[in-house]
Amino acid sequence: MLNSKNLIKILFILFYTTVTGCKKEELPAGEKRSKLVMQQINILRVSGCKCGDEFMPAVSPLLINTQLETAAKKHATDMFISKYFDHVSLSGKTPSDRVYDAGYDGVFIGEILAQGYFNAEKAVNAWQQSVSHCKSMMNPDAKEIGAAEDQGYYVAEFGN
Repeated sequence: MLNSKNLIKILFILFYTTVTGCKKEELPAGEKRSKLVMQQINILRVSGCKCGDEFMPAVSPLLINTQLETAAKKHATDMFISKYFDHVSLSGKTPSDRVYDAGYDGVFIGEILAQGYFNAEKAVNAWQQSVSHCKSMMNPDAKEIGAAEDQGYYVAEFGN
């Protein structure tokens, strides 16, 4: 039989597990920014945007591909650790080398980089202000994306 003391214990346990067990799991900052980059790029794609003087019509959103994400993360981390900023790694790996080494079996479309931003929206905005980067984000041939950020180094890989 439940007495008031046992009822209080049960209510406390329910309250405690609800408060502590149901906290939304927070992503680390880099993962959060990576996801935001992909969301922001897809917002541009489905809305259409101007790349320089040319209007780019809306295109389909990109699907997230874990192999492209892996390649992007490895490159962002390598650039941060080794303190360089380039599409070709210090060991000579090209973007296509990285995506295929990560197990990607689609057609590699391209890679864009940004450095010095600790805000995903600002990184994507910088890409949008560059005609070539903007056109990469709006490329209708791209169907998949993997993006990553590490300490202000951003990489987005596009594939089909």
